[in-house]
Amino acid sequence: MSNIGQKLAEKTYRELGYDPKTGKFDGNLRETTGINGKTSRKPPVDSLNLPFRIRAIEKTQRQWTSDQGYKASASWQTASLLRDLTLLWTTEHLGKYTGNYGKLREQTGIDSRVNPGTIRRLRAQMEDAARSMVSTFEEGWGRPSTKEFLDFIGFSQASLVELRGDFERCMTDGLIQTGTYGRPDGTGRDPHPFP
Repeated sequence: MSNIGQKLAEKTYRELGYDPKTGKFDGNLRETTGINGKTSRKPPVDSLNLPFRIRAIEKTQRQWTSDQGYKASASWQTASLLRDLTLLWTTEHLGKYTGNYGKLREQTGIDSRVNPGTIRRLRAQMEDAARSMVSTFEEGWGRPSTKEFLDFIGFSQASLVELRGDFERCMTDGLIQTGTYGRPDGTGRDPHPFP
């Protein structure tokens, strides 16, 4: 194991109260009295209270040194790319429906329940969910504890679920049709002007 890896492992063991030499937790074990009146020791993780809680992690202070270190995270990079693609798609494809709505309804057969106002709100909602997915991850990065950071990753995932639901509703309403989008020809224009 590398020197940095060794130091990180030792620090984690100390924070959790675990002694790797003895293989036991020290100080974090708590005594409880069972039904039969005997005293037993419980580990710091109580499997009866899901999700699992490790109180030492809740108290752990973040070790980041850069306020922009989240940019190295594959999760943040993927979320940021998804946000950019969502903005490109909503601008290109949902933007069409607000201007030439009648003509596009005839050509594409979109659901008649979908009107320009609904599409504008849907576009804003999708763009907000994509932005929230990225910004919530960034906000979580700045939180002082690991637990708070992990909580914010959960909020970011919820925004991703919301965005996925919006895309599925677009498919149901006929705003997205199966096919290839955005394959530019030599002029850089989309060869499929309508979805």
